[in-house]
Amino acid sequence: MMEKYISNIKTPKISIAPMVDKSHRHFRYFSRLITKDALLYTEMATAQSIIKGDRDKILYFRKEEGPVALQIAASNPEDAYKAVKLAYDYNYSEINLNCGCPSDRVSGNLMGAALMSSKDLVYEILSAMKEATNKPITIKHRIGIDGTGVIDDPKS
Repeated sequence: MMEKYISNIKTPKISIAPMVDKSHRHFRYFSRLITKDALLYTEMATAQSIIKGDRDKILYFRKEEGPVALQIAASNPEDAYKAVKLAYDYNYSEINLNCGCPSDRVSGNLMGAALMSSKDLVYEILSAMKEATNKPITIKHRIGIDGTGVIDDPKS
């Protein structure tokens, strides 16, 4: 079943991961000058910041930066849906759900790595994101949670 989703994603040879305070538009532009073949990511944007904040400041990127993936942190399906809908017109190549950020501030709000302990919620968030766009949806995650080891069944 997963294969039908994975087969729809065109995987570049290089992917420059999202990095806080690094993956801003200037870094992406510079990276694009170095290679045209990499998939570049935005810094993580919370769904709430997209919904309530300065969307152009958060979401805008120059077409020369593309392809660019938007990374979102969300704690519930409703916010994830709204954020992805609002981001649609910015023409991202894919939308990425952050299930990997270990920051206490992010995890304390049931986002990032904290989501890994709630696979049902992750499923609901991903379903809402998929309903909001026709772009590929991907997940950034960790191998384990809080150093406790590998996830029991990563395919579930």
